Amino acid sequence: MGDNIIQQKTQKQKKEQELQKRKTVKEMLAGHRIYCYPTNGKIGYFGWNNNNLEEFLRMGDEILKKYPLSNLAVNLELSNLICIDIDAPEKFAKIYDVNKFNTSLCKTPRGYHIFLRNNVGLDKNINIKDYGVEILCKNHLANIYGENYQLTFREIKNASEYKDFFDIILHLSNQTNTEYWHTEIYHINSEYWHTEIYQEKKEEVDFSPDRFLYANTSSEIFKLLKECFI
Repeated sequence: MGDNIIQQKTQKQKKEQELQKRKTVKEMLAGHRIYCYPTNGKIGYFGWNNNNLEEFLRMGDEILKKYPLSNLAVNLELSNLICIDIDAPEKFAKIYDVNKFNTSLCKTPRGYHIFLRNNVGLDKNINIKDYGVEILCKNHLANIYGENYQLTFREIKNASEYKDFFDIILHLSNQTNTEYWHTEIYHINSEYWHTEIYQEKKEEVDFSPDRFLYANTSSEIFKLLKECFI
């Protein structure tokens, strides 16, 4: 008897989570043009670049019915977002105050995911290892909702509004512990797509201060960063 009651409660909780996540996916897409994917940890269950809205929502519903405890993650590139992924808040605090970001953010097991609109044309991911932060935008799923992920949703601000932050990132990019990488997408089997991260170390990138002397806006800074990656 007792086991049946516990099982019924568990099934009810799973159903409630499934419905809440399906609602979140629809609201994020309809209201904010943000594509949220069901994930197993950090692995998306279906194709990354599916921008057919009906198909996207149908597949999301099917996955959440089957796996109601899945996390939800944002497809950054498809949603035209930048995620500032802070995994070492105590290190990050040495360069910037996280409370300055008046935008949507997610509390993660190790720190924060902070979301900005990519209105500056960033197309590479940057890892500032010494300060525990990655700037992500390309072929990446960033968890926002689920077990150990707590979303505080606000109006998502443009990256260009945080010139002071990106000035710091630009300066730190001259350090040897900076890595630039992207994500290769490949097909595991017929069930879902997966990602494998690999790094491209740039040994001779010109980050001399003179190159950035006249970069007065975030857009100009990102244009110069992009040139360094070519």
